[in-house]
Amino acid sequence: GPFTVVSNSLAPTGIYTDAGLANNTPYIYRLAAIDGSGNRSRFTSKAGAVPRTETEPPEGEVVINDDAPQTNRRQVSLSLAASPDTVKMKISNSPNFDKTLWEPFAPTKNWTLPSTPGYAAVHVLFQDAAGNVSEETASDGIRLELLRLYLPLIVR
Repeated sequence: GPFTVVSNSLAPTGIYTDAGLANNTPYIYRLAAIDGSGNRSRFTSKAGAVPRTETEPPEGEVVINDDAPQTNRRQVSLSLAASPDTVKMKISNSPNFDKTLWEPFAPTKNWTLPSTPGYAAVHVLFQDAAGNVSEETASDGIRLELLRLYLPLIVR
């Protein structure tokens, strides 16, 4: 969209502070350099920021089946704990959270592990009311040992 010049000078520190912004409103910036003769460089790519009243991201943890070392069922129970202002969580069997949506934070959640036997991990991100997302992914793991029944073969 259209951009407005907000400053024609930069402090010797190279740091620019844009005062008087509204919290939780996205702002997009582009920069250009101007030499001593007044020649302007090309603009940089867009860079954005959202000022927040509270900038500390939430922290949290997840525990599968009361920290049991293994299970023989794909259905497990998650226990979740997070900073007091946490309002959302994102849970996934994959550390990159493919196709995972935010949902309201809850201290417990029933969850389905992947169908592959072996080590299974659950990963969680937390979001607070100010929109800050946890910097660290909370994870826990459990060994999934699916039961297999082998029936005897009876031949006449």
